[in-house]
Amino acid sequence: PFSTTTQHHTTSMSARRPSGEIRLHEDVERALRRARRQPQTTAPNLRKRQRRQDGEKEATHKQHDQQLQQQQPEQDKQQQSTKQQLAVTSSTKQRQQSSKRKRSEQPSSTRMQTTAGGPTPFQERVYDQCRRVPAGCVTTYGAIGKVIGCGSAQAVGQALRLNPFPIYDFEPPHPAIMVPCHRVVASDLSLGGFSGSRDPKAPSVARKIRLLKAEGVAMAKNKAGVFKVAKTCLKHLDKPPTS
Repeated sequence: PFSTTTQHHTTSMSARRPSGEIRLHEDVERALRRARRQPQTTAPNLRKRQRRQDGEKEATHKQHDQQLQQQQPEQDKQQQSTKQQLAVTSSTKQRQQSSKRKRSEQPSSTRMQTTAGGPTPFQERVYDQCRRVPAGCVTTYGAIGKVIGCGSAQAVGQALRLNPFPIYDFEPPHPAIMVPCHRVVASDLSLGGFSGSRDPKAPSVARKIRLLKAEGVAMAKNKAGVFKVAKTCLKHLDKPPTS
């Protein structure tokens, strides 16, 4: 009777227990079972995890360094090739400039080799008319062409470019054979070319300016920066008498 009474009392107590306490008890038991299944995060486990993460980071850094080392030689090769190309380009420009300067300052003895056997009759007529222009005066290529019966001012300029007796090959007093081709200018009274060059910044054209100024030829720069000779210095050539 005692045991039966006790069991009945326990059953009646559990039956009278509220449903909220039952749910709380079940949640606690469920949490305890979950905690037993999960590995315990003890200190040794934390150290192992940290070492594993450090190893992964170090491996990533090594891989990145290897990639940089592989890319560096290629970048160095590209930079070296670029420097070589720039050096070749600059040397080519220097050779071209030096060759132009040498052609513009070519001595008369070398220019004379272009006309085998000496000046041609046409060149001699051009040189004779050029010798008629006195110091301090100028004439034009077209004026010389009209006097000798040639309608091409370019042909006169080509003949003067091959002048074998320019003024700078002689010391004063100048001999009669000297051809003062620096006293011939363009039809608009600009300086034109000299020694085969028409560049106003060329050394040969600068020499022509110095020679004309030394002889007293008046000239001035226009708005475009081009030197022009004064009309008062222009010498009109007459046709020589025919015999």
